[in-house]
Amino acid sequence: AMAAWLSSATGPMTTHFWGPVANWGLSLSAIYDASTKGPEIINERMSATQVVYSGLFVRFAWCVQPRNYILFTCHTANVAAQTNQLRRWADYKLETDPVNAPAQLQNLGMLAGGAGTA
Repeated sequence: AMAAWLSSATGPMTTHFWGPVANWGLSLSAIYDASTKGPEIINERMSATQVVYSGLFVRFAWCVQPRNYILFTCHTANVAAQTNQLRRWADYKLETDPVNAPAQLQNLGMLAGGAGTA
């Protein structure tokens, strides 16, 4: 079974394997930052971009044949991790700048909505 997997279309001799393995860095860095760093360092535009980017790759990984489950899971994890970063950023902004935060949140929502329809 191991020999068959090693030479398969999704095995470690292909980009179908190594591309998604490398992409785990996106998810793991967001998870690491959420557990060790404060919300003041979060770049909300980058996190929102990562949510859209990874959301598109989740769909791609599901549709491509053979299905790329490693790519699917790493980008699903990144959507969750980056969404958590956006939540942390929004909580921080609402707590530290309650006057301007609602407008910043609305602006980010409009940017994300525009990117999602493109």
